Amino acid sequence: MKEKSINPELFAWYLADEPEVVGMSASGLSGAAEIIRDEDPYHPIILSNDTVSGLKDFGSAAEINGLHPYPNPAKGKQRPGFGRIVVFMDEAAMLNAGNRRPQSIFYLQQGFNYGDFGSLSSRIPTFDEIRTQFWMTTIMGGRGIMFYNRTTEHYPELAIGTPEIGREFAALQDMLTADDQPGGLTKGKLRTVIKKVGTNLWILAVSTQEAPFDYEFNIPELGGRKLQVWREGRSITPVNGRFSDRFDNFDVHIYTTDPDTHGLRTIAEVEQEIAARNTARRKPGNLAFQMFEHDRMTLRASSNHWLQGRADNTLWHVTDGVNLGDKSDAYGNQRTFFHDATPNLLPDWIELEFPEPVTVGRVVVYPVKHSLKDYEVQIWQNNDWKTVGRVKDAQGDFQEVKFGSEITAKIRVFITANRGTYTKIAEIEVYEQ
Repeated sequence: MKEKSINPELFAWYLADEPEVVGMSASGLSGAAEIIRDEDPYHPIILSNDTVSGLKDFGSAAEINGLHPYPNPAKGKQRPGFGRIVVFMDEAAMLNAGNRRPQSIFYLQQGFNYGDFGSLSSRIPTFDEIRTQFWMTTIMGGRGIMFYNRTTEHYPELAIGTPEIGREFAALQDMLTADDQPGGLTKGKLRTVIKKVGTNLWILAVSTQEAPFDYEFNIPELGGRKLQVWREGRSITPVNGRFSDRFDNFDVHIYTTDPDTHGLRTIAEVEQEIAARNTARRKPGNLAFQMFEHDRMTLRASSNHWLQGRADNTLWHVTDGVNLGDKSDAYGNQRTFFHDATPNLLPDWIELEFPEPVTVGRVVVYPVKHSLKDYEVQIWQNNDWKTVGRVKDAQGDFQEVKFGSEITAKIRVFITANRGTYTKIAEIEVYEQ
């Protein structure tokens, strides 16, 4: 510790993540924290909780809490469960009010897909959802943000969105570190923080409910100065310090008299780039593509190394249009490819079922690290598996198996020999011809 504590790059000591989940002792961690403070009284300690009980029990073990009450992003819904964040932030404020040594709350980003960890009907959070979580917690008393990202190359929401948010908060550091001005709202359906940088005013506002409402602001100091609605590509002109705006489903709106955009794009422009990246995942004619898990395909396998909660967990990634090849097996990309769970035991297989029979005549298989040696492409026909193509001594980054047109609702890659301990497949594409 003494050696690391003099490193000018050191910000804090990260003591534990979700200690309440793994059964750590609150008194034990508090004791460890005191030892760290004795050795290095100049750097804070970080601990991250994901439950209200953890927030209460481990409060003395760290100066900073990377709070993360993540809502589960349900398919087909926007900002679902964001009321959970409101509850956590209000609880944190209440606990801090009675705490001799209150914690600084840093919101820890939800940079992963719950569906990759067993949840059903889940997805990666959108750029808007991640950004809204950060600003919501900042307005409700948060004092920092922390980034946590996995499988970023599979999810442009993270690969594109996270740097955008980082640039945004960095650009606004003078505003964020300025003293709060009088008049902010700390209770009710709208929470606000008012800041002043030079002569420019900033009004940060967030709805704490799903139901829509209109709100009239009255900030006499604004007068009639035009307001930029930050990153929304619109403006509002108050009349004698009064203006109204609409809030819907935990909306965040940030208003400022400063016309400077700091070179940042609008929220809509960032989301357009993310949508374009996702659209590009779909190769023309690929019948097996799906944008999200269970959109249209059902997958099964002989075994699953990433098994968590359900047998098909993460198998869908072989149909998501993202092929990282050998990089699939790198740290951070785990759970994004088929990896069997029976070392040195064969055969292995993975099955793709369509929602209705399709005409097929070509299958392209992308192994990870040349793990496949011999395998068959099979279709389900007349209540049995029929082999339509064979690959012997597979070479190259992918193998293309062509065969006469067949009608089937299921395709299976059946591996009889591999290179190494496990079978690993990054992507499987299916075409009519």
